Amino acid sequence: MDIEIKSLNNEDDLEDAFEFVKKELDLEPDHPRDLNFYKKQFSTYPQFLIYAEHMSEKVGVLLALPNDEDSVLIGELAVLETYRGKGVGSKLIREIEDRARAFKKKSILLGALGKADNFYLKNGYKPMLFIQLSGVNRLEELKTFSKENNCEDNITWEENTLESSKIIIKTNFVDKDLQYKAEKISNSHAQYLFSKDL
Repeated sequence: MDIEIKSLNNEDDLEDAFEFVKKELDLEPDHPRDLNFYKKQFSTYPQFLIYAEHMSEKVGVLLALPNDEDSVLIGELAVLETYRGKGVGSKLIREIEDRARAFKKKSILLGALGKADNFYLKNGYKPMLFIQLSGVNRLEELKTFSKENNCEDNITWEENTLESSKIIIKTNFVDKDLQYKAEKISNSHAQYLFSKDL
């Protein structure tokens, strides 16, 4: 299959691409990375906003942005349902990795919907479980959870704010049991993040 990867050229292209993403991923109206968010990114970092085309039809979109000085964050990756499993997403991923390297970035980060976990593993990404507890001073609760589940030595990041406490636990695989246990904690959110060193 002849898939061509292209850059978004203007704001009209970006609007079309974002509508594609909204439809394919069924994004909620209050999604934090909305069209205005990506318009700001487009004005500064258009090279990280790309799409896949087959026979003049848009079949995939990848919207990414610099996360910090060393990394790129993939915000959205959507592939037309009839093209999933045909290499379109992998081709978009490889292109964004090449572009990140060209800009001297050292890693790619992303959060994934559960159904995409295997896709990212197949493309060489390493899983990390992100757990957030709403409320004040709940970091010790997260550390206790980590200790009870024998993963306290795998905490790679933690943060405690007035609104919430958060940790990231490096795992060797997508541990759905651990995620399920984390989701059972009161006022929690648990999601797998993925990273790849470039």
